[in-house]
Amino acid sequence: MRVVGYWVGKARGVSRSFRQGFDNMVREAELEEMEKRWAAENARIMAEHPATSDAESAAAAEPATPLPRQYPYPCRAGAMRVGARAVAAAGTANPPA
Repeated sequence: MRVVGYWVGKARGVSRSFRQGFDNMVREAELEEMEKRWAAENARIMAEHPATSDAESAAAAEPATPLPRQYPYPCRAGAMRVGARAVAAAGTANPPA
């Protein structure tokens, strides 16, 4: 029985490696197909929406007004101070800019 179990284990190992190799080939073929689809879709989208000039894209990328600073600043757990203790610890009523 031990010899039969040994050879059955060997056969299962060979079968497993064959199946993994076959699955890898299928997966790679599917990835290549998806990459072709994505490239075609990207080309279609880029053709529909042509690129703007550098000045227009730079103006669109910058926000119109700067965002306000968020208080309190994020810090380590237990180190954040709130209220009068924060003013006393900082030594000033105005937070740094």
